[in-house]
Amino acid sequence: MTTNELCKQGWRCVRVADRSKVLVADSDSKIRELIRTNLTTDEFEVSEAGTAWDCVKLVWKENPDLIILDLGLPDHDGWEVLNLMRLSGILSDAGVIITSEDFLSRSALRRSQATGFIRKPFDVRLLVRNVQRALAERQGKAAYARQH
Repeated sequence: MTTNELCKQGWRCVRVADRSKVLVADSDSKIRELIRTNLTTDEFEVSEAGTAWDCVKLVWKENPDLIILDLGLPDHDGWEVLNLMRLSGILSDAGVIITSEDFLSRSALRRSQATGFIRKPFDVRLLVRNVQRALAERQGKAAYARQH
């Protein structure tokens, strides 16, 4: 049951923040649709990119809170895209969850400064939990920064 449905049934509801923006960058339209279907709630606003170029344009235009980035994009390597966005400053403080069919070492994940990693094929429930955790951590850091 969504938060809005609970509020309509008389539950006491407090809106903490607007919906979080999540960008899904994956060349496979079926994976993008699966993620969109499972994240499109009153909690998340989801946009999609099928190429690295579309991903960069949408990050620039929409300033998402979180990016789910596949390393196997067709036009550019996902690592290159991530580095380009970091160096250009358009990522600001957006979190990034990397997805890949390949294994990723802890040192590679640390170097990438990504929020998390999920190996394909993945359990969509695990992905949703990782998205919620990454956004909660991001909001917690923002609240801490405002206090200090």
